[in-house]
Amino acid sequence: MEMKATVTYKGSAARFSIKEDTKGIFSATLIDYEGSTHNMPPVHLIVTKGVRHWIGSTDDDVLTNELGSAIEINLQSGILFRSEAKKFGEDKLTDELTE
Repeated sequence: MEMKATVTYKGSAARFSIKEDTKGIFSATLIDYEGSTHNMPPVHLIVTKGVRHWIGSTDDDVLTNELGSAIEINLQSGILFRSEAKKFGEDKLTDELTE
């Protein structure tokens, strides 16, 4: 699965590309940040679901939980992303959803 998520980081929009590395472990890579370069979020994070909350490779729990929430929303929505859609021959259906 690969998705894009926009979250708020220190008052500015931060856009991440997120993919599932292994079952339940996600890597998030910063694509764009609209804030100051002095306040940038981490460029790369690992995020996984703990018992009660999301855990990440950063001390910023707010960022970790925002990315985790974005992942949960997309997983619960039932949307197939481009990589999974190709497995099922449903490319045309999801092209608009993933771009």
